[in-house]
Amino acid sequence: MEFRGVFTPPAMGSRHRPIRLGGDGRIVLKDEGLEVHARKAEKYRSHIAVIFAVAVLAVAAIADTKLNLNVLDGEMLGIVFCVALFGSLAFMSRSKLGSEQVVLFPWASVKQVDVVEGELTILIKRNDPKGTLHFKPVGGADDAATAVRSRI
Repeated sequence: MEFRGVFTPPAMGSRHRPIRLGGDGRIVLKDEGLEVHARKAEKYRSHIAVIFAVAVLAVAAIADTKLNLNVLDGEMLGIVFCVALFGSLAFMSRSKLGSEQVVLFPWASVKQVDVVEGELTILIKRNDPKGTLHFKPVGGADDAATAVRSRI
């Protein structure tokens, strides 16, 4: 049995780490396990965000002292801080899709299946990778959830 849809890994998980597979793909229910066809979602590293924020604040402070502007007080400091904060968040939330991956998760590692707002969330444990798969099947998640639950 096969279900097509879109893998939508969140930026971060609440209880379990999301498995970094994204974009258009499909899940195939086989006798051996759950076979997932998707693209690897390669998240930009969060250290780039921290470097960006520190660089923005450092450039603003150096420019203020070297040029004797004395503008980094009150509202201006708040504006510089907001630019650093929102710029770093933009770096953290972007992800790009890499090469296509085919991953087979044995049924013994599929532990839980939930449907939240039309998205199928599958918890994978004792496997590499482990975490949660986030998948929005075409036509709704209920049929896919029922089919996966019948195998675990």
